[in-house]
Formats: sequence, C-alpha cells, structure tokens
Amino acid sequence: MCCKFPLWYKTFFDFEDHFSIFNLTEHSLLLVTLDFSQNMGQLPGVSSGKVIILVICFVKISYGNFCTDDVDECRLQPNACQNGGTCLNTCNGYKCICVNGWSGPDCSENIDDCAAEPCTAGSTCIDRVASFVCSCPPGKTGLLCHVDDACISNPCKMGAQCETNPIDGKFICTCPSGYKGRTCVEDIDECVIGTNPCENGGLCINTEGSFTCTCALGFGGTNCEGNIGDCLNHRCQNGATCIDGVNTYICQCPAEWTGPFCTDDVDECRLQPNACQNGGTCHNVHNGYNCVCVNGWSGPDCSENIDDCAAEPCTAGSTCIDRVASFVCSCPPGKTGLLCHVDDACISNPCKMGAQCETNPINGKFICTCPSGYKGKTCAEIDKCVIGPNPCENGGSPVSALQVTPVHTVRHQ
Repeated sequence: MCCKFPLWYKTFFDFEDHFSIFNLTEHSLLLVTLDFSQNMGQLPGVSSGKVIILVICFVKISYGNFCTDDVDECRLQPNACQNGGTCLNTCNGYKCICVNGWSGPDCSENIDDCAAEPCTAGSTCIDRVASFVCSCPPGKTGLLCHVDDACISNPCKMGAQCETNPIDGKFICTCPSGYKGRTCVEDIDECVIGTNPCENGGLCINTEGSFTCTCALGFGGTNCEGNIGDCLNHRCQNGATCIDGVNTYICQCPAEWTGPFCTDDVDECRLQPNACQNGGTCHNVHNGYNCVCVNGWSGPDCSENIDDCAAEPCTAGSTCIDRVASFVCSCPPGKTGLLCHVDDACISNPCKMGAQCETNPINGKFICTCPSGYKGKTCAEIDKCVIGPNPCENGGSPVSALQVTPVHTVRHQ
C-alpha cells in the first residue's frame, strides 16, 4: 500500500469523539463536522460549545475506495519522458531513464559535452547530442585539434586530396586518376596496366596523367567505344533504308528497286514468271510491271474473268451462263437461237422417221437431218438408191438425186 494518511487526519483522529466525515463526492470532496461542545480546550483557538464544519477538496492521486491504488502516470502520459527516455512508474509518481546525451526530470535537457573543455586550447568546441566536435584553428587537426596539420604545406600534388593521420600526424594523399605515389607525382601508364582501355582495336597513347586513343576506321569516342554513323550522308535512293555498318553502310531497297544504292529497276517479269496469269503477257515498266491480258480476262495480274453476262445479252426469260470470253444462253421451252430470240420450229416435231430437228438461228426455220434411206425436207421420202434392190442395171451404181452432178458433153466437129 503506497498511500499514507495525511497529517490532518492524524490530528483529528486524536479527537475522534468530536468529529464526523461525510463523503459528498467520491474522492474529491469531504464534509467534516467538528463538535466542540465539550472538552475542546485542548485545541488552540477553539472554545467549547461550538460546532465547526470544514469542506475539504483534494486532488485524486490514487484509485480505490480507500485511496490505496497507485496511479500509473507512464500509462496516462505516454510522452512524460522526452527524447527517447524510458518512463518507470513509482509509488506516488514516476521517473525517467534518459538515453545517452539527455538529462533532467523528463529528459529534455541536452547534456553539455563541451563542459569539460575536451578540445585543445585555441579550438572551438561545438556541443551535440551525446557528442561534440572540435573546430580547429589553422595548422591544427585531429578529433581534439591536438595534431599539427601536415597538409598545411600542400605536400600532395596534381590536385590530390590531402588528409592528416589523426594518430601519427602524417599526411595522406588521395591521388586523382592517372597519378600514384606518396605525393601523387608519378604518372600511371594506363596503356600497359590491365587490358587496353581503347576498345574495338584502338591504339592507346599514354599522356601525362591520362591517355588518348587513336581509333580504327568506323569507331569514335574517348575509348573508341562508339560506331561512327555512316548513314549521315548516305546515297540510298527511291525510299531505301540505310543500315549502318562499321565504316560502311548498305541500302535496303524496296521490292521494286535493286543495286548498291537502289537505283536499278527490278524486272518483275523475269523474277516472277507467273506474274501475269491465264496467258497474260508481262511487260516490265519503271518501278513495276503491267499485264496485257488475253480476251476474257482482266485485273492487274489477269486473274479476273470478265463477266460476259453483265450486259444481259440473252432474251428475257432465258438464263445467261458466263464463260471465258463468251457466254451461253439457256433457253426456256419454245425458244432457241444463240440469244434465245427465235421461236423453236422443232417444237411441232416436223422431222419424220426419227430425223434430228434443228432450228435455223437466222431465219427460224426447221432443218431435218434425215437418217439413211430417207430424204426430203421432213425426211418423209424413201431413197430408193439405198433401200431395196439396186434399180440400176448392168452393174450401174445408184446415185441419189441429191448427189448427182450434171455431166456436160463436149462434141467434136
């Protein structure tokens, strides 16, 4: 139990028969009644027969019905300790454990590390948190400015950086590229140490503190690392693409051109024997070729069949069938002819004896092709020279009247 009874409570406790305490507001307000009706001559300044009422307010520093539980200030005040300090709760309070460099009840005070005057006389101490820095006067160096500055005489050459060893006081030179030695006065021959710094076959030439490269043709740069662009002034023509090489370039020509600079026309007719289809004739021209198509074909390569039915040459009611450079009319019943424009004279079957009937496409009349042994316009007449016994006597050969050739007799006088 951390809390103690206050002094006034002990005093009143001695006179417990003469007072009472009333808790009006828990832990914050007390109403105390003192009855001095008798025997109160012991209390200085108080007469017997009087009643005194005291109202006492107090700050709540503890918890519990009887003020026996300690308040954890570290939990109620998360930032009670500053600058990384650790808060430790104690009986009726707290304390801070500060990190290095800080002090005070709440670790808010920076400890003065320069108080002990650690820097050498003549230097300036600069306080920091848990440390200090000595600002040295000319000629002094080191953590405490206790070492003579060996760099004040500029022993390092060629722009080298000079530092003084804080232990032995000697200078240390950090040499720039191309130099070596204690004071950086020795030239480094970059051409003989390690690999050749000049790339792509370049020639290395040592110089004071450095080197130069004589590059092979086609290369440039400090170390000959870059390929010189040869396409800057190229001679490629006709839309060709220049492709850079090493000290040269090539021209990538479009399909229609050839040659070193794409100035020669490509003979597509020779390179593409089938450039023109369906019997078309290929003619090479500048930057291309032309096809001369045979009748019935068209298009750039003669692959398109000309539609001969496009003009609707067949008579209405018939069907036009397209072919190459021609067409055929498919006629409905009762019509015939190339364009189905003639009435079919064979529809009435004028030819007899199984003769084949055709309609003359010009005049529309029927034509009968008679079988053997028959003749006439409709093949209804019998050809006696073919059917039956030979009508010609004494070995004569029968000749159809249709085959007789007139004989002309020449008389001699």
